[in-house]
Amino acid sequence: MFENSITLGQTIIPLLKGVIYEERQSDLWNNVLNQQNMIREYIAVLNLTLIIDEAEGYAYLKQIETDDDAFQSGQDETTLTQPAVLPKLISKSPLNYGLSVLCVLLRKKMLEHDANGGSTRVILSKEQIVNLVQVYLPASGSQAKDVDKIHALINKSIEIGILRKMQNEANQYEVRRIIEALIDAHWLSQLDHILQDYQEYAERID
Repeated sequence: MFENSITLGQTIIPLLKGVIYEERQSDLWNNVLNQQNMIREYIAVLNLTLIIDEAEGYAYLKQIETDDDAFQSGQDETTLTQPAVLPKLISKSPLNYGLSVLCVLLRKKMLEHDANGGSTRVILSKEQIVNLVQVYLPASGSQAKDVDKIHALINKSIEIGILRKMQNEANQYEVRRIIEALIDAHWLSQLDHILQDYQEYAERID
């Protein structure tokens, strides 16, 4: 059924581990594009779907959401015809407080940028990111330490693919469009409320 099963497996396993980026893994990215139909057929039995954004150059697997209550209501637990509930293979790793704040603020910046039109790329300086985030983080009493913490958040964001350091441009970062997939519609609808909660939390901790 699946020709080139070894190659297919070598493509699917990294996808199960996380996001594939064209700029970082060009050979693997090309395999994803070339084998996407086979990948979708294979992972469908695992209750997964393949998301590809060719314009932005990333691909990842997403768990297909099911309404367990819909088929369970009114049925006896021993009913043999009841569909089996598949375990979730793609876990949602919660971000820590600092990264959550940064992601929400970057998503808000992207929304504002898109609303103003122009270039599709959102590029911020390190100083701009520091100024954005520091209001929402508890102050340690040391400005240098607080800035170092935000620099660490920036580095972590680069590592997980939310930010990309611009080549040949010192301290300039592009906000990756994958953040649109990470910040869902529920978060977007409550964005201002979430930011207010973050700011109040930071003020209580100070």
